Amino acid sequence: MTLRNFGLGKQSMEERILGEISYLVADLDKNAGGTVDPQNIFHNVASNIIGLVLFGTRFDYNNQFLQHYVQFITEISKILNGPWNMIYDTLPLLRILPLPFKKAFDNAQKLKNMNLSLINKHMRTRVPGEPRDFIDCYLDELDKRKNDGSTFSEDRLIIYILDLHFAGTDTTSNTLLCAFLYLMNYTEVQAKCQKEIDEVLEGKDHASYEDRHNMPYTMAVIHEVQRVANTVPLSVFHCTTKDTTLMGYNIPKGTVIIPNLSTVLKEEGQWKFPHEFNPANFLNEQGQFQKPEAFIPFSTGPRVCLGEGLARMELFLVFVTLLRRFQFVWPEDAGEPDYTPVYGITMTPKPYRMHIRHRETVYLSKEGTAAEYGMLAKEDIEEGHVLFSIPREVLLHQGTTKVKKVLEEGKKYLESASGWVPLLLGLLYEYTCPQSHWKPYLSLWPDFRTLDQPMFWSEEERDKLLKGTGIPEAVKTDLNKLQDEYNSIVLPFMKSHPDIWDPKKHTLELYKSLVAFVMAYSFQEPVEDEDEEEDDKEPNPPMMVPMADMLNHVSKHNANLEYTPECLKMVSVRHIEKGEEVFNTYGQMANWQLLHMYGFAEPFPTNSNDTADIQMSSVYKAAVQAARSEADQKLLVDKWNMLCEMEIVGKKGVFIFGQSGSLTYSELYTTLKVTNDS
Repeated sequence: MTLRNFGLGKQSMEERILGEISYLVADLDKNAGGTVDPQNIFHNVASNIIGLVLFGTRFDYNNQFLQHYVQFITEISKILNGPWNMIYDTLPLLRILPLPFKKAFDNAQKLKNMNLSLINKHMRTRVPGEPRDFIDCYLDELDKRKNDGSTFSEDRLIIYILDLHFAGTDTTSNTLLCAFLYLMNYTEVQAKCQKEIDEVLEGKDHASYEDRHNMPYTMAVIHEVQRVANTVPLSVFHCTTKDTTLMGYNIPKGTVIIPNLSTVLKEEGQWKFPHEFNPANFLNEQGQFQKPEAFIPFSTGPRVCLGEGLARMELFLVFVTLLRRFQFVWPEDAGEPDYTPVYGITMTPKPYRMHIRHRETVYLSKEGTAAEYGMLAKEDIEEGHVLFSIPREVLLHQGTTKVKKVLEEGKKYLESASGWVPLLLGLLYEYTCPQSHWKPYLSLWPDFRTLDQPMFWSEEERDKLLKGTGIPEAVKTDLNKLQDEYNSIVLPFMKSHPDIWDPKKHTLELYKSLVAFVMAYSFQEPVEDEDEEEDDKEPNPPMMVPMADMLNHVSKHNANLEYTPECLKMVSVRHIEKGEEVFNTYGQMANWQLLHMYGFAEPFPTNSNDTADIQMSSVYKAAVQAARSEADQKLLVDKWNMLCEMEIVGKKGVFIFGQSGSLTYSELYTTLKVTNDS
């Protein structure tokens, strides 16, 4: 009853489990896009959940107390499951020798000491009659039974904690390990579970244990995992309390009973597919969940496993929550999976690695987006959620193109003001190579006619439509630099490698289109400042980032690209509603900059970074015109020249105004003050 009051079978336990799962999800979020060893991950979760019942507290996954506790339990489990346990039992004379089984006793003593420290802490902080957890309840009962000759004692409490913690950690974590081993290698089962989970949980923040009634397939998979995992094949040994007769056999009082659950869980005639992993073992002809009588992984009868309710809830909530958020993939370099368990008192899968990916919470659409296409949220997305991750091996840059060796060898000949030449040469090759690894990506822009930056407009259009924005002048500079770069660097390099590039095919016009492509769609990884005083670091070269370049830009964006050593992650920076477009940021850019580089501008007044420029020379001319006399004009010229020498103003300089006022306030104030004082 005490255990039930503190979670086993109560709704409060669901909240505790979901709370712990949130920490697990956060931990897996950090590893999304990479590969992990799941053994400790699931042991930590199971340990914390049973720990909440026993100790009333959870530990951070990096906490040394938790790490040591799980380590000692795991090592004891391995020894009990291995040959040294049998040697200890069958050859008593060897028990005095310092053989590996001695470590099990050493670890058990360490665990007792750790539990004793927890008990002592409870003794100092508890309020009698107001229990917080199992330890407090036991200590309350101990106070009541001090002199009644009962078996209640601190020593027994330590043993109970060890028994409950071991049982609640090892069995559940091993079942989860088995579950994800099968899910990674039965991808159709994983996908079918995820489809059902998505349908049932649509619009919900998290799963509830009650949702199991609407998830027949998922429930079938979880039960099938428990069947094939067969985590406790001989159950827990029991003993007859009196002389008993069973099916004609006389069983004396005190006989040890060892139930063989393995035969029951794989018995011919009891299961449709007794010797293979198949959720159909728990589905009727209508696809509804049904549990055969032979399913008894928790044993049966009045002495059924004490933690059955907790284990069922824990397995369901962990299973559903993780499958809703992540996709689990068998690593390509892991070889064929080995389903043979490590045998012992409990059975566990052999160690394996697990590749984790975020499931798609966004999708591409041509409807409901700011541009021709964009990305929309499939569901409500919270701040900090990884929308998708891009492994570094799929990034297209000078180090991943097929001609990277040639580019590296010719590095000194490819230096330019832009720093883009190596990438552009790689793009020239990959775009025109029929066998290119990047062909599916680059074929999204078959002839670059979708690019509409002002550099593709006629000079007349630019001058007529963009006068006063500074864009015509910027484009003219771009085109001159581009042509000079092609003629002086790119063309000679291509001619020196005629087996790779052909100037007749890799023309200036194609080069111009690729420049616009890089300008509009590339990303530049920020330089890491290890030394804050070092300001002269070279910027990283641009790179093409598939998927991320599908997102449109607004100044008040809701997502941002983050860089890690293994991958790039698009992360939500605020809550995103279902159906809302996901926007990245291209930086703090005014509309004229957006139009110049990307061919679009944000509608007024949504661009919080938009600016208006006033030429400094216009202010000077206005001041000269307003001068009342020739002497005032001469004085004004002298003042202006002084401001130019102080580099406060310049002939081509501008005063910049944003939505909140002047962004060059000190320059503007000084200029107006000096030119107006007579």
